[in-house]
Amino acid sequence: MIKLKDLLTENFTVIKADKIDHKVWKTLKYALQKQFFELEKIGPDFGVFQSAQGTHKILKQIKKLMHKL
Repeated sequence: MIKLKDLLTENFTVIKADKIDHKVWKTLKYALQKQFFELEKIGPDFGVFQSAQGTHKILKQIKKLMHKL
């Protein structure tokens, strides 16, 4: 299980738009896709999401749209 402390201390880097090529885009796309799929697996859980049913519905829509990118 991931601890909140670990999530808050992870270093995220922002990649400037002019530095993104097709390989970087592919890596970013699959990383985002993986995160959205994991969030969608949680389902409508009020312990995680404030507006659980709405969030779950939107995550399912994002999952469908990610396949089209």
